[in-house]
Amino acid sequence: MRLARPRTGEDGLTGQGNNCFAWILLLGLLDGVLVLLVFAGAAVATCPADTAYTAYLLSHSAYLLLFLLLWGPVASRNRLFISRRRDPLGRILLDVAKAAAITVTVSTFLAALASGDSIPRVFLAWFCGGAFVAVAGSRTVLHLTLSSLHARGVDLRQVLIIGANPRVKELLRGIAAHPNYGYNVIGVLEDDPARCRMLEDFNIPWLGKFDSLEQLLTRQV
Repeated sequence: MRLARPRTGEDGLTGQGNNCFAWILLLGLLDGVLVLLVFAGAAVATCPADTAYTAYLLSHSAYLLLFLLLWGPVASRNRLFISRRRDPLGRILLDVAKAAAITVTVSTFLAALASGDSIPRVFLAWFCGGAFVAVAGSRTVLHLTLSSLHARGVDLRQVLIIGANPRVKELLRGIAAHPNYGYNVIGVLEDDPARCRMLEDFNIPWLGKFDSLEQLLTRQV
């Protein structure tokens, strides 16, 4: 069971995943494989007839390495290596586009600065366009698949509400309206049980007072 930390000074929502490292590793490896495949495809599409494919591929290998080294931190900065169950697909694709644009610009500049030769524009267009399509496509499939699984009750994050107030009511209304987010509210802690009546439309059980949080965590985590 996963319970998030309540926000400082506020009644809060609980529900943080403990699989952050697994997401980073999975998505990082996926992106790496996709970029390698796109790189090989771009080389096939743009290799001159009088040049050996292997030699042409190796001539751009330094750029590939630079791109991959930059992609990791840039993608991480744009939150592409975490589970974003509450974000709309359009926002995720926008972040993919931003990360791709930054990585391409910086890696192309550094590669030209280091070697003194510019990357062929045709190869660059094939590679960068293909990399964006591949990564954006993978994030689209992943987002749609996970949203469908969450709506069916798979991989739910357990949520514990701390305090009952109108803001919490709005929060619960949002969770109920978006089952694809994958949140399951297990109950609410509140010193005054009477305040929980405002949440009765959501069938959320009262689990005790605030000071019972430690006992609840010990019992269910």
